[in-house]
Amino acid sequence: METGVSGMSKTFCKWISVLDEHPDNREYDWVLVTSVAEEDRTFRLVPDVAEWRRDHWATHDSYNLEEEKHVRVTHWTPLPDNPDDPE
Repeated sequence: METGVSGMSKTFCKWISVLDEHPDNREYDWVLVTSVAEEDRTFRLVPDVAEWRRDHWATHDSYNLEEEKHVRVTHWTPLPDNPDDPE
């Protein structure tokens, strides 16, 4: 763990290539995904929270992220645990 601006802690995650592995197919197994735009093959600046559904990536507003937003998911990483104290 590393301390960032204003004393906030910043945890680094390990990105996993979708060519190597996909998340478990448990229901509501949300992960963070990064993708590239189909038109120019550049990484999108903001990752999406998505779920692997056996043959496609879904988000809260897209049944099929790659087809609907014209991107190709390249990597994923688990989301961090929720805080212990909700306040």
